[in-house]
Amino acid sequence: SAASWFIKMTNDEADLNSGLLLEQGAHCYVRMDPPSLRKYAFHLVLAGHRYSKAGQRKHALRCYNNAWDIFKGKGWTLAGNHIGFTIGRHSYNVRDIEGAYNAYQSLLTREENTVHVQCSQILFQKGIQDFVSVVQIYLQNEAPG
Repeated sequence: SAASWFIKMTNDEADLNSGLLLEQGAHCYVRMDPPSLRKYAFHLVLAGHRYSKAGQRKHALRCYNNAWDIFKGKGWTLAGNHIGFTIGRHSYNVRDIEGAYNAYQSLLTREENTVHVQCSQILFQKGIQDFVSVVQIYLQNEAPG
């Protein structure tokens, strides 16, 4: 299939090219009859990772956001937390403070996270500093002035 071809063409040296090929492969999965949504989302996460390695944060953020639309509400808590945190981190890095705030806040308030400790551990392990900075900047921007 076309999806398999795109994915086989990826390599370890060319992160930008591999991100593009993985993203195109993902779109093949979503256009199948019936759509293969988990494969679509999984390959978008892989593409986002490769875009990130290539320094293409906006492309990475787009892929993670599209994958998030598939993962949220499915009960895949760990995958959802990883994607949510990555969206928050990339949003922060591209100076989208509101997007970062919303992503981090959703991690703390997701119904799927019945025990918020799990989410808190992820935030502490991967960069609570980003979250605190985002909240501070967001609150400063929201303050009447």
